[in-house]
Amino acid sequence: MKTLTIKEAIIKFSPHPVEETEQATLEGSVFIIWLKTQTKRHDDIGKLSRLITEDVLKGHFPEKVSKYQIMMHLISHNMSKDGRSAFVSAWSEFEKIKKLPEVIPQKQPLISDQ
Repeated sequence: MKTLTIKEAIIKFSPHPVEETEQATLEGSVFIIWLKTQTKRHDDIGKLSRLITEDVLKGHFPEKVSKYQIMMHLISHNMSKDGRSAFVSAWSEFEKIKKLPEVIPQKQPLISDQ
């Protein structure tokens, strides 16, 4: 039995086929923008945010990426199991936020002098 590389395992056992589409890249890029806003958190997602933000600023990590490319970056840079778990948790949180309805503030009616 052949032992799979991590990349092969991700592709083989991914619940969805790995596709590098424009939509996947857009979604990953929006995730990176969101993740960069999480640097002040005191949990594993905050730590991941600080690491990714630092990599982006140093030019070691492109801002236009897919979810798959982000995971491959983490794996290729020997991110710990906890770090990869933080990525999965962060992506899950990001997915929930994306599903929230957009709230547009309503203008308050002016009170007329009567």
